[in-house]
Amino acid sequence: MAKTDDLKTLLTQLQDADKAYYDAASEVKMSDDEYDVLRESAESLLIDLRKENSGHPTVSEAEVYFAKVGAEASTGIWRKRNHQIPMGSLSKVKGLEGLKEWWDKTAFTVR
Repeated sequence: MAKTDDLKTLLTQLQDADKAYYDAASEVKMSDDEYDVLRESAESLLIDLRKENSGHPTVSEAEVYFAKVGAEASTGIWRKRNHQIPMGSLSKVKGLEGLKEWWDKTAFTVR
Protein backbone atom coordinates (compact mmCIF):
# COMPACT_ATOMS: atom_id res chain seq x y z
CA MET A 1 0.00 0.00 0.00
CA ALA A 2 1.33 3.46 -0.88
CA LYS A 3 2.07 5.99 1.85
CA THR A 4 -0.70 8.23 0.53
CA ASP A 5 -3.15 5.34 0.92
CA ASP A 6 -1.92 4.78 4.47
CA LEU A 7 -2.39 8.47 5.25
CA LYS A 8 -5.90 8.44 3.75
CA THR A 9 -6.81 5.45 5.96
CA LEU A 10 -5.47 7.19 9.08
CA LEU A 11 -7.33 10.40 8.22
CA THR A 12 -10.59 8.49 7.80
CA GLN A 13 -10.10 6.81 11.19
CA LEU A 14 -9.31 10.16 12.83
CA GLN A 15 -12.32 11.87 11.24
CA ASP A 16 -14.59 9.03 12.39
CA ALA A 17 -13.18 9.29 15.92
CA ASP A 18 -13.62 13.08 15.93
CA LYS A 19 -17.22 12.76 14.82
CA ALA A 20 -17.97 10.20 17.54
CA TYR A 21 -16.24 12.33 20.19
CA TYR A 22 -18.09 15.55 19.38
CA ASP A 23 -21.48 13.97 18.64
CA ALA A 24 -23.30 13.20 21.89
CA ALA A 25 -25.34 10.49 20.16
CA SER A 26 -22.28 8.50 19.06
CA GLU A 27 -20.18 6.02 20.96
CA VAL A 28 -16.43 6.71 21.12
CA LYS A 29 -14.69 3.47 20.19
CA MET A 30 -11.09 4.29 21.11
CA SER A 31 -9.21 5.56 24.13
CA ASP A 32 -7.44 8.90 24.25
CA ASP A 33 -4.08 7.11 24.07
CA GLU A 34 -5.16 5.14 20.98
CA TYR A 35 -6.32 8.39 19.37
CA ASP A 36 -2.99 10.07 20.18
CA VAL A 37 -1.02 7.20 18.62
CA LEU A 38 -3.21 7.33 15.51
CA ARG A 39 -2.81 11.10 15.21
CA GLU A 40 0.95 11.00 15.78
CA SER A 41 1.29 8.27 13.12
CA ALA A 42 -0.66 10.38 10.62
CA GLU A 43 1.38 13.49 11.44
CA SER A 44 4.64 11.58 10.99
CA LEU A 45 3.49 10.16 7.67
CA LEU A 46 2.42 13.63 6.55
CA ILE A 47 5.90 14.99 7.30
CA ASP A 48 7.43 12.27 5.09
CA LEU A 49 4.92 12.85 2.30
CA ARG A 50 5.46 16.62 2.30
CA LYS A 51 9.02 15.92 1.17
CA GLU A 52 8.10 13.29 -1.42
CA ASN A 53 4.70 14.22 -2.79
CA SER A 54 3.53 17.61 -1.52
CA GLY A 55 1.04 18.16 -4.35
CA HIS A 56 -0.94 14.95 -3.78
CA PRO A 57 -4.65 15.52 -2.87
CA THR A 58 -4.34 13.35 0.25
CA VAL A 59 -1.46 15.49 1.49
CA SER A 60 -3.59 18.60 0.95
CA GLU A 61 -6.52 16.98 2.77
CA ALA A 62 -4.25 16.12 5.70
CA GLU A 63 -2.92 19.69 5.83
CA VAL A 64 -6.50 20.97 6.14
CA TYR A 65 -7.38 18.35 8.75
CA PHE A 66 -4.41 19.16 10.99
CA ALA A 67 -5.01 22.91 10.68
CA LYS A 68 -8.48 22.71 12.26
CA VAL A 69 -9.12 22.64 15.98
CA GLY A 70 -12.10 21.04 17.72
CA ALA A 71 -15.55 20.68 16.27
CA GLU A 72 -17.96 22.92 14.44
CA ALA A 73 -19.19 25.84 16.53
CA SER A 74 -22.39 25.27 18.42
CA THR A 75 -25.54 27.01 17.27
CA GLY A 76 -25.63 29.60 20.04
CA ILE A 77 -26.86 27.39 22.86
CA TRP A 78 -23.99 28.48 25.11
CA ARG A 79 -22.77 31.97 25.83
CA LYS A 80 -19.06 32.62 25.47
CA ARG A 81 -17.35 32.98 28.85
CA ASN A 82 -13.87 34.03 29.89
CA HIS A 83 -12.02 31.88 32.41
CA GLN A 84 -10.54 33.56 35.47
CA ILE A 85 -7.30 31.69 34.85
CA PRO A 86 -5.98 30.12 31.61
CA MET A 87 -7.21 26.55 31.18
CA GLY A 88 -3.97 24.78 30.24
CA SER A 89 -4.14 21.31 28.72
CA LEU A 90 -2.89 18.20 30.47
CA SER A 91 -3.65 15.99 27.47
CA LYS A 92 -0.04 15.30 26.51
CA VAL A 93 1.38 14.98 30.04
CA LYS A 94 2.99 11.60 30.54
CA GLY A 95 4.16 10.71 34.04
CA LEU A 96 5.22 12.74 37.05
CA GLU A 97 8.07 14.54 35.25
CA GLY A 98 5.68 15.70 32.52
CA LEU A 99 3.29 16.96 35.20
CA LYS A 100 6.11 18.91 36.88
CA GLU A 101 7.05 20.51 33.54
CA TRP A 102 3.40 21.44 32.89
CA TRP A 103 3.10 22.94 36.37
CA ASP A 104 6.29 24.99 35.93
CA LYS A 105 4.87 26.47 32.71
CA THR A 106 1.42 27.27 34.11
CA ALA A 107 1.75 27.77 37.88
CA PHE A 108 2.44 31.49 37.68
CA THR A 109 -1.06 32.09 36.31
CA VAL A 110 -2.72 30.39 39.29
CA ARG A 111 -0.94 32.29 42.07
